[in-house]
Amino acid sequence: MTLGLETRQKTVDAILIRNDGGYTALCAAVPGAISQGDTVEEALVNIREAAELVIDVLSDAGGNPFDMSDQQFNMMLNEAKELWAECYLDDLGIDPDAEPVRVKELAMKAVIHDQRTDASIPLDVAILIAAIQVSF
Repeated sequence: MTLGLETRQKTVDAILIRNDGGYTALCAAVPGAISQGDTVEEALVNIREAAELVIDVLSDAGGNPFDMSDQQFNMMLNEAKELWAECYLDDLGIDPDAEPVRVKELAMKAVIHDQRTDASIPLDVAILIAAIQVSF
């Protein structure tokens, strides 16, 4: 957030990946913004703060922090599914690096829930997509 200037807000998508210890959070529109939390709520607060910090740095450097296409979002979502699959296998005591085919197969079965259209969170969700409001 730049001091002395009018604060603007934008709604962007966050991707939350369920893991054994809670959630890992990525901000789809702000590459490089990553955080985590024990609960969905904590992860959303933390990723919003991380996104705002990255936006500040990118804006100060003259970059556009919101420059992401649908194709880039889908690529990030696929990477999130693979990360979830790797964490899931690791939690089972299976080395994901030794099982790349299993990681890909499991990633394809990841349950994705879009919280932007349905606020409930299914118990079997692996990936959660949510909207967050960032200030810049």
